[in-house]
Amino acid sequence: MRLQPISSMLGMADNEYRGIDGLIRVEDDELVFIKGGRLSRAVAGAIDWRIPIPCIQAVVFKETGATRGLLHLVVADAAIPKASHWGTADKQWTITFMTRSQGKRFRELRDFLERCIEYNRQNGIDPLTARRPYLDQTDSEQI
Repeated sequence: MRLQPISSMLGMADNEYRGIDGLIRVEDDELVFIKGGRLSRAVAGAIDWRIPIPCIQAVVFKETGATRGLLHLVVADAAIPKASHWGTADKQWTITFMTRSQGKRFRELRDFLERCIEYNRQNGIDPLTARRPYLDQTDSEQI
């Protein structure tokens, strides 16, 4: 018997979140993290990172305001950075956004990921022992 994906168990309605420098797509028990703006992805090609949801230990979120908003994923044993109005020191797993509507959508993603993190904690799933992010070796679709 196959277990139900965490994304459907914990009520994930939408599955794609586009920022100004990339996008995050929820697929079953993983996030597809595609970094870069549309132009850079068109010129250099998109690199799809797959991040298993169990290896995410925290989410740093900053609302839009006078500056850009951001959503940063703290993966496995990485230190949790502080979010300032300039962003975070570690930009590898960070997506920035500008508009309030993007902020609302990324807030929904943050809430979903926090539910996943809590669910994993309650079920004894340790981010340190979960599978790490990896490059998707299949051909990336143009976005």
